[in-house]
Amino acid sequence: MLSALSLAACQSAKKIEQPLFTGPPRIGGLRVEASTAALGAPTPMFKQLKLSVRAPRDGHVVGMSIETIKATSDGLGQYTEDATSTAGKCAIDNRTDAVGVGGFLVLQELAETWSPNCADWGSGSERREVSAMQVLAGQLFPLQIGNKLTLRYTVLGTQRGRDEGVADYEESREESYEVVERIPDYKLESGRSLGEVFVIRTTAVTAGKKRTYTLLFSTLLGWRVGYSTDLRVVPVDWVR
Repeated sequence: MLSALSLAACQSAKKIEQPLFTGPPRIGGLRVEASTAALGAPTPMFKQLKLSVRAPRDGHVVGMSIETIKATSDGLGQYTEDATSTAGKCAIDNRTDAVGVGGFLVLQELAETWSPNCADWGSGSERREVSAMQVLAGQLFPLQIGNKLTLRYTVLGTQRGRDEGVADYEESREESYEVVERIPDYKLESGRSLGEVFVIRTTAVTAGKKRTYTLLFSTLLGWRVGYSTDLRVVPVDWVR
């Protein structure tokens, strides 16, 4: 699910062959230029987060996602996301191993997709990594309304197999974040309070194509807990 928000390759990406990380994503394996990207983000403060994926118009639940933190360090989280969703009669399963800042800026990612009941429909894998990053302007953390941050970074990636150690494309991406709202007490549908949550408007530009979406960031958990793109993802529960 989250791979749709981060680092997606496009047809205009530059064809290359450069070294790419192998094995699972890990905090200790980040490139020096990218590992500085924590940018003052808080350390993740939870073990597991359950999310519901909703259709944008009627709110119908089309999937569920569980994120499990495996390691943390200085604003970085190493995590696994297990997601299920439906597309017509086909069930779609996805497992993503990743390292990211605050759950919204992905620095390393290995995503695998398959269908348990529709043969190989939609199946595949992709490995992506941020190789360099530059802060163009601003600062996001500590969060407060009006804060803005603009980044430019380079992504290496491949779709050639789980353990392939060579990237076959490179693309540049520019991303900006703006804190637009503070929710003092965010309540889940169960009534459980998630406490203070900030709404962050995000604009991503890749190969001249612009996409805007919103994120929900919890100061209690130190992590992105929801987002709205062509789907709406909302928090269901968590374990600290």
